[in-house]
Amino acid sequence: MTTMGKGAQNSVFGGMKANLTVRRSVSIAAVALLILALILAIPNRAILTGGTNGREGSSGIVTWIQSPPEVDGPSSTEAQNQGVGSEIASVLAEIAPNPRDKRANYTSNINHISQYPELPTGCEVVALTIVLQSMGFSLEKTTIAEYYLDYSYEDFVHAFVGDPFSYEGMAAYPPAIAKAANAFLEDQHSSMKAYDITGTSWYDLLDFVERGFPVIIWSTLYATEPWFTDDEYEGWRWYLNEHCVVLYWVEYEPYKVWVSDPTSGNVQDNGGYYHWLYEECGSMAVVIY
Repeated sequence: MTTMGKGAQNSVFGGMKANLTVRRSVSIAAVALLILALILAIPNRAILTGGTNGREGSSGIVTWIQSPPEVDGPSSTEAQNQGVGSEIASVLAEIAPNPRDKRANYTSNINHISQYPELPTGCEVVALTIVLQSMGFSLEKTTIAEYYLDYSYEDFVHAFVGDPFSYEGMAAYPPAIAKAANAFLEDQHSSMKAYDITGTSWYDLLDFVERGFPVIIWSTLYATEPWFTDDEYEGWRWYLNEHCVVLYWVEYEPYKVWVSDPTSGNVQDNGGYYHWLYEECGSMAVVIY
């Protein structure tokens, strides 16, 4: 949703005359100090190795170095036994007679879209655009924000508060994104629908992904711990580092998930950590089915 700057320090070395060995030692020390300064300047989990840094059109994988220890995950069968069908059965029953048999290949079509520079605080609409494009719909990254998203001065649940085209924008929660998605789908004469499935168990989300349907989930910038405030609207709590990503792949040995992050590219993370983060942020999600 928002961006964070990085600070860097410059080291100045003086000296009248130094031999080559000393100069090399000083240079190595300077590089080490610079790297340390950069690490300290980045938020807890914003340490990237490999992949890309979120430029538009990137398809590389970025790996977040874990703050907590690795968490062993369940097998695919164990995951299904722990939650699948428990919380969204009534929603899925409206969609197909035997919805668990419904499969697609949309997760294989995920292409990263950067929210920058057009939508610096529009991660939610960009995440929705990533999903819609994976399903074969043709639209620009700004289409949802320009034509389908509702706006408000205070209601971040059913509308977007602020301006996603500026750095002063805030955010929108699942009901607003599902509503915008359905308005777009209706214009496209599509039989598909967007569902606000907030409260769905983590393993039900994985079931969608395993059947080829990417899921929009609410997370945090750089996957840090959410910073909740006392502000709320109709019982929905607001947190300062709110962010939105697309969950589109899972592996169980080792337990890993992939998300398409509008700020950072296609990101690989520990499955246990993202399970925890999803629930910490309120288990908020939208799926198009």
